[in-house]
Amino acid sequence: MRKIIAAVVAALSVLLSANLSAETRYSIADDIYIYLHSGPGTEFRILGSISAGLEVTPTGNSQGDYVEITDTKERTGWIKRSQLSETESFRVALPRLNQEVSELTTQLDDAKTTNDSLNLQVQQLQQELDGIYDKHQQEMVQLKQQLKTTQADNDRLITENGEMQKQEMWQWLKQGGIIALVGVILGLIVAYLPRPTRKAKHHGGWVSR
Repeated sequence: MRKIIAAVVAALSVLLSANLSAETRYSIADDIYIYLHSGPGTEFRILGSISAGLEVTPTGNSQGDYVEITDTKERTGWIKRSQLSETESFRVALPRLNQEVSELTTQLDDAKTTNDSLNLQVQQLQQELDGIYDKHQQEMVQLKQQLKTTQADNDRLITENGEMQKQEMWQWLKQGGIIALVGVILGLIVAYLPRPTRKAKHHGGWVSR
């Protein structure tokens, strides 16, 4: 009977040891402080203590409720299986989390700086666009004023040109009228002038008729 029990215990030990992989990272549970024994039980010599949260590596050997592990000080001994935890301990996780928080904070600060720089560039571009728009508006107002002035000058020149043409035409009419009047007067004068008498040639000279 004892041989059967021993065989069953040995088989269970093999099965349990198979579940503890040396490749898996284990740590001592955070809420306990344990002693490392030289064998699978409290009756074996104490090799030292292991603080909560420290990483340990199973060797693959187990017996009953105990497993053999190697700690960070390269000590090999036995502890209870219930004292192992596959969850990352706070002692290891806290520095890593603090580092991650620090890195994320740095990234956030960099992103904020970049965002502030982009906002400043956007504001500068907006100011430049506003300046260009205002300048364009001023130029448009000036061009409209110049166009209005040019149109007024053009209308004035057209009016003056028309007046000059009228005056020239009137001058031509006046000159033509004067010339015609002078011609009429000269014609009348010539018509009323006495005609000269002819002289007949007589013996020895001309004789007036």
